[in-house]
Order: sequence, then C-alpha cells, then structure tokens
Amino acid sequence: MQTAFAVAVMPLIVLLSMRRPDALEEYVGEPAYKSVDPDKPLVEQISVFEIAGRTFEIPKVYIQSNLGDKRVLDGISLLYVLPDYTSRADFANRQEYEEARNARRFAHMMFEPSAIRPSFDVMIHNMHRSVSKFESAGTFDGLQVEKWYRPHNGDLVVYSDVFLEKDETGKVVSWIDCATRERPAKFPGCSHKFRDKGLLYTIYYNRTKYFEDWRAQRASAIAFIDGVETSQQQQP
Repeated sequence: MQTAFAVAVMPLIVLLSMRRPDALEEYVGEPAYKSVDPDKPLVEQISVFEIAGRTFEIPKVYIQSNLGDKRVLDGISLLYVLPDYTSRADFANRQEYEEARNARRFAHMMFEPSAIRPSFDVMIHNMHRSVSKFESAGTFDGLQVEKWYRPHNGDLVVYSDVFLEKDETGKVVSWIDCATRERPAKFPGCSHKFRDKGLLYTIYYNRTKYFEDWRAQRASAIAFIDGVETSQQQQP
C-alpha cells in the first residue's frame, strides 16, 4: 500500500494544485493534502478536529481544506473516490488513477454544523429569488422536480435541474441541484444537500454516473463520516 501511495500521491498533488488558483490558496491557505509525506504511512498522517460537537480523525490525503492549528472547525472539504470512499492516492499506478478520473469516480463533499445554516425551505426560497425563472417539472423517484433558468449567451436557459425531497408536511428535507448541458457543463455534476446528526452535508458527484442512486450516495456519505468519528455522541 505504501508503494502504491507513493506512486499516486505526487500526481494527485500536482493535478489538484492546478485546480486551485494561487490567489485562492494565498487566501484560504494550503490544503492539508499537500502536507502528506509519501514516505510515511498514511495512518501516521491524520488530522483530528471537531465539528458540531463531534470529533473526527481523517487522513490528511482526503482533506482539501486548510486546517491551520484549529481544533474546532466551522466546516471541512474532503476529496475521495467513489463508490468506496477510498482516497485519491489509493491506486497501484498512474493508469488506475487515470481510469478512475476518466470514469468520473472522483467526488468531494463539505460538511459543517447544521445549526449555522437556515432550513432548506429558506435556502430554496432564496435561490428562487436569485434565478431568472423557475418552474415545476413533475416528479422523479419521489422527488419534486424544478427547472431553474439563468441567462447564457443572450438566451434564457435551464441552468439547473433541481430535485426536492419533502416530508409528509411538505417541508424540504434534502435537495439536489444538477447542472444541465445548457449551462453549459461538459460533465454535468450534482450538489446534494442533506442533514444528519447535527451536520449539514453537501456532496458533489457526476450526474450521469451517480444521480439515480441519490439515496445510496447519501447513505454512503453518512456512513463514511460516522466511521471516522471518534466521539460517538448522539446528535438530534
């Protein structure tokens, strides 16, 4: 494993560095994965932090955020490979890495304290005010579908397909914003927001490959984060 890690981690750092502008990194700080030493075992390179009263231990190779010296965080961004939430360094060679990238298996998430954000109904209301137009478009797999429009090249286009999960009272309990090719987006992705045990999750995945399994994507994300928690405090 250590040899495979050493082979893969340097291309990982180079590729991801190309996606983070220097100005942004100067502002938010160097991401934790850049501090990973390929000559040391992953188990020795972890970050311990608290979010929403819960304590987590996560290998630095997963962490896109700059943690600084902070123990208590207001959120964190993670990188991983679907479907098993392996790290982007867990490949035997560069070919396997490229195959996974080309198959759109790379994904990421952010999680933060649920209490610092408004309800999903308020989020949707605010988004309705920010788009040029929105309209209902039926249902899909138990979700209410909306089309959100924005201007593009002088035309009004469907910028997002939005899927709302509601409870029996009509309250939004999760929602998914998927890019359309009209945006345009070469490889349309989805951002999927939901809450669990005091955390607000936003997970990002390829629309074509993973959206239809949205329930499984949610369950897998929760299981992964629960699995790296060290303090098993029950959250409402």
